[in-house]
Amino acid sequence: MKARPLWQCTALLTSTALVIAGLAILSFSRAYKALIETQGDSLRVQGEVIAAVIAADESAEIPPERVAPILRRLVRAPDTRARVFARDGTLIVDTAGLPLRGRLGFSEEPRRGVLETAWTRARSWLARGEMAAIRAPAGTNGAAYPELRMALDGSVTSALLVVESGELVVSVAVPIQSRTAVEGVLLLSTRAGA
Repeated sequence: MKARPLWQCTALLTSTALVIAGLAILSFSRAYKALIETQGDSLRVQGEVIAAVIAADESAEIPPERVAPILRRLVRAPDTRARVFARDGTLIVDTAGLPLRGRLGFSEEPRRGVLETAWTRARSWLARGEMAAIRAPAGTNGAAYPELRMALDGSVTSALLVVESGELVVSVAVPIQSRTAVEGVLLLSTRAGA
């Protein structure tokens, strides 16, 4: 058998490695999308339960002193942030500012290194594919969140947000409904990159 020239062996090995890397990236992308969808489903179920507990009170108002203890009891995952907004988009309660049993409130992660930031951006790019990712609004006015505006119409709405660092946040807005109307919205979200 005749030996192949070195350039042919190199080209064949490089091509094979590129095909394998491409297949691995596609597989990783699908698995990451499934993980994000699972996180969204989990937040949706948790949000529906919490919104039902908040709405169980017959009063037409959602006072912070009544909602804060409910959020402290029911939002236990360290990577989950809960916010309750009034109908006009005013923030009523945010678990980021609440001391929670067994852990501190929701806080941002420390600055990341260059390699970790590049890895995070690559994961975000892979996950976006077919999902609609939108820029996360700044500030505390809930009217800036499209999913919150849709929840005020009575529907549970999910969104995939991209924060300034390029990381993804899964967000679910759940209407807090009394028997007659939507009184406010519960917005649950994951920590950026979690």
